[in-house]
Amino acid sequence: MSARFTQQLVGFLGAVWSARTEASAGLTAVERAAETLDAEVAAIVCGEHVVAAVGYPEGAAPAGELSLVVLDGAVHEITIPGIGARPAACVSLDYPPGATFILARSGPPGLRADEGALLRGMARVTSMAMRTQHLLDDERAAREKSDRQATENARLLTELTQRQERLTELASEQAALRRVATLVAAQAAADRIFAAVAEEAGRLLQADMGMVVKFGPEGCMTVQAIQAIWTKAEAEFPLRVGERLPVEEGSMAAQVLRSGRPSRRDTYRGVSIRLAKLRDRLGLRSTIGAPIMVGGRIWGLVSVSVLSSRPEPGPLPAGSEQRLADFTELLATAISNAQARSDLARLAEEQAALRRVATLVATGVPPAELFDAVTLEMRLLLNAGAASLMRYEADGTVTVLAASSDPGIRVPLLSHLTLEGRSVTAAVLSSGRTARTDDLEGPPGSVGGTFRDLGMRSAAGAPIVVEGGLWGVILAHWRDAQAVPPGTEDRIAQFTQLVATAISNAASQAQLAASRARIVATADETRRRIERDLHDGIQQRLVTLALELRTVQGAVPPGQADLLATMSHAGDQLISILDELREISHGVHPAILSQSGLGPALRSLARRTSVPTVLDIGAIGRLPQPVEAAAYYIVSEALTNAAKHANATVVHVDLDIKDTTLRLSINDDGDGGADPARGSGIIGLIDRVDALGGKLMLHSPPGEGTSLVIELPLEPG
Repeated sequence: MSARFTQQLVGFLGAVWSARTEASAGLTAVERAAETLDAEVAAIVCGEHVVAAVGYPEGAAPAGELSLVVLDGAVHEITIPGIGARPAACVSLDYPPGATFILARSGPPGLRADEGALLRGMARVTSMAMRTQHLLDDERAAREKSDRQATENARLLTELTQRQERLTELASEQAALRRVATLVAAQAAADRIFAAVAEEAGRLLQADMGMVVKFGPEGCMTVQAIQAIWTKAEAEFPLRVGERLPVEEGSMAAQVLRSGRPSRRDTYRGVSIRLAKLRDRLGLRSTIGAPIMVGGRIWGLVSVSVLSSRPEPGPLPAGSEQRLADFTELLATAISNAQARSDLARLAEEQAALRRVATLVATGVPPAELFDAVTLEMRLLLNAGAASLMRYEADGTVTVLAASSDPGIRVPLLSHLTLEGRSVTAAVLSSGRTARTDDLEGPPGSVGGTFRDLGMRSAAGAPIVVEGGLWGVILAHWRDAQAVPPGTEDRIAQFTQLVATAISNAASQAQLAASRARIVATADETRRRIERDLHDGIQQRLVTLALELRTVQGAVPPGQADLLATMSHAGDQLISILDELREISHGVHPAILSQSGLGPALRSLARRTSVPTVLDIGAIGRLPQPVEAAAYYIVSEALTNAAKHANATVVHVDLDIKDTTLRLSINDDGDGGADPARGSGIIGLIDRVDALGGKLMLHSPPGEGTSLVIELPLEPG
């Protein structure tokens, strides 16, 4: 081989061995071979796979044609793009196994001996370079795979460590949540649950302080629970349960109230003076808070804080907000459950109180007794300092008809209290609707002034409407401003409806009683007038007529026997008519009752009845005319019933006076079975007794006689 070809082979070797991969070594080999031997086409073919090729458009090497090249120096033609078929020179390669190095050019056909030697040298170099690069590629691939595996292992280890840490966190979190959930499920006291949440949340998030607050009116919040977690046990904690704090602008509480979402604050620079004082008082460094949502509204806040008293205090970990929110959900459930139990208990108490008042209304107790019961029930139910019932007067004032108050307070039953100043009484009169106020005030002698002097500051009330007109008002008062619970007016209104019914019923009953009394009085007066008219009119004329007939009879001459007999018969008939008229007059209204009183009238009645009657009459003297008339007619009706319907053999009548009540007892040994529903005369007796405000008790079992007990008030009710 000439020196030139040797140099060419050395240059080929340098180019091929400089390749970094097996593929680039093959491509470099065909490119340098084509260039050195002035060929248009050069390729390395292994079976039907083209390993590398030049002289063809990219990706367009004819793998089928190239694979048909005959090995071992056989001549075969291949197509050179743009030129046509030309003889191809082929050399087998040791590597890749079964590969062939193919070369074709448009110049002199075939290769000279020195060119063939150069091509074979290039083939051997190519085989060695590609084999070496293959080994290096495998090593690099193995190393890269090892590196990737190491990286993946490191990643997996890191992820596993993070997951283990998260699992540990979750286990701790679930254990803490489970402990709180156990308290919630056991319906533990609210303060115990609040304290547990503050402590568990603080420990879980590695905070120094955990706190639960409830938002209240006037931009304030009240501490429900506070727990020192990592602070020294002997250190005095700067807050206490029940303490009221302002909701300062820029504070965690303000952030949560405004956003309704968990929030964090890692710096307290630039805050207001009051918040800075609170920061310094607590030593706040970093705080997160989550809202407690109850019934769709923000009830309060759970917060945990890192304090500056801790060595090297830092912010709370990222993601702590959501972990804290998990506790608020349990706390909201506990509060909702507690409120539900409280609402249920309150409803039961309310229904029981209303039922007791409704029972009084149904039994028709006197209004004064009902009013006292209503004010007492309402004060206890609403936990008020005082409750009162007032009536509006025509002159624009009110009268306190009933009141109930805490021990140590006495609400005077005053009349003509004015409506000056600020009071619920005036507001109800003005609007005709329920009302409330948080600031009672008024001059002496006014409703507002009177109750403010008793220590009351807030009130709520509802109108009493009777038959469409405003009659009065029921009020509840509290010592503190802003103390009226939500919905109080509606709860009071339930009592006013019952009171209005009772007042209406009392008015109707009074009107009915007055109407009955007028009817009975009118009937009794009519009876007396009829008796008087009979006695002074017809009866006197008949007596005069009888006397005149006797005078005429005495003047008849002897010998007129028939005339005398006729006149004697007429006289006897006239006397009989007088007796019957006296009996009728006595039944309408006995004169002895008006003249001598109830005792003599009953004795006269007993003598004339057909049933033996035993009287036991105490020293009663004269009684009010309506009472005497009622008692007489009751005894008369009872004796008539015993004679006509009961087949009695004896009747006992007992009459006495106890205090201001006439008690009349009538007992017979007849058949019994008297029933007012069957339309007996007892209905009339009941009406007469009711008209006087009395009571009638009937006991008449079949076969055991009849017992009547009547109580009549001697003074009008």
